[in-house]
Amino acid sequence: GPAGTVARRIYRTKNLGSGLTSDSDSLYYFISEIKNNTQDSYVDYTPDQFLTVLAPTTTASVIFPCPGARFAATFKNCLFLDGGQADPTRLYYSNPLNPDSFSASDYFDVGVRDGGDITGLFAYYNSLVLFRESSIELVRGDPVNGFNVVPFIQGIGSRAVNSVTSVPGVGIMFLGNDGVYRIFGGLDGGSQVQIEKMTTNLVKTEKRFNPALLARASATYSPKWREWHCYMP
Repeated sequence: GPAGTVARRIYRTKNLGSGLTSDSDSLYYFISEIKNNTQDSYVDYTPDQFLTVLAPTTTASVIFPCPGARFAATFKNCLFLDGGQADPTRLYYSNPLNPDSFSASDYFDVGVRDGGDITGLFAYYNSLVLFRESSIELVRGDPVNGFNVVPFIQGIGSRAVNSVTSVPGVGIMFLGNDGVYRIFGGLDGGSQVQIEKMTTNLVKTEKRFNPALLARASATYSPKWREWHCYMP
């Protein structure tokens, strides 16, 4: 393989029998993966009846689409990545159970709605919370029936992805642009996802935040002390 190759995958057809079927019309199946770029021979003794995994189509697996990704999360057996600074409003997701395989059409562009760039991802029950500069959206669905992005709240966002924390009995706590919020609810069966500001009495503290450096903020939860600690510039 070319420079940078770390593995090679071998695909072949089943025995075409009479040979009347051309290779272009036949189906190719996965045989094996050679986890190096030096081996120059391979013996295939796999019977046809064990060939079950079809080779991907030309659009089912493309070159890694977001090499500059900044944020990542796993949700419903898929790896979700943002597009990086080059595509800050795009959200890509991998093929299920294959975090290194991306289809050409498996992405969302949330830039069609106001809210700014993507600033973080966090899986929460049956939703993937998509944080943006001034809005929050939810990714719902699954790989079988398809994913979709639905608006959740406008005007509230977060640049501090390292402050997003799951707190037992409370929900998701995070540092927003103007205080600390929590997202709660969302269990399927009638409950709706809701958001609530938890620092309504800390106006003077919020005014001391350095907005340009909120991305450096971080937080953690202590099960021992049952306390959520957040540190920000």
